[in-house]
Amino acid sequence: MKDMFKHLLISQDKANHIAYGAIVAFAASFALPPSYTLLLVLIVAVLKEVYDKMYNTSVDIYDIVATVFGGILVCLPLYLLK
Repeated sequence: MKDMFKHLLISQDKANHIAYGAIVAFAASFALPPSYTLLLVLIVAVLKEVYDKMYNTSVDIYDIVATVFGGILVCLPLYLLK
């Protein structure tokens, strides 16, 4: 039964990226409109991957996608409630 749902699970790394994207978006949403908040999340995600490239060798475009997805989870409701 466990193997049946294995493809639905995400890695701990991607879950962390989603959480960090949501945290950045939540914090920024107090000062910025949702569109700028999401842009800030994207910039932070790209800078994190640049940092990984400089000091590690594990750069993953899906980390950026996961981080931005976390930002979308916060920004979309804010955008829709405006």
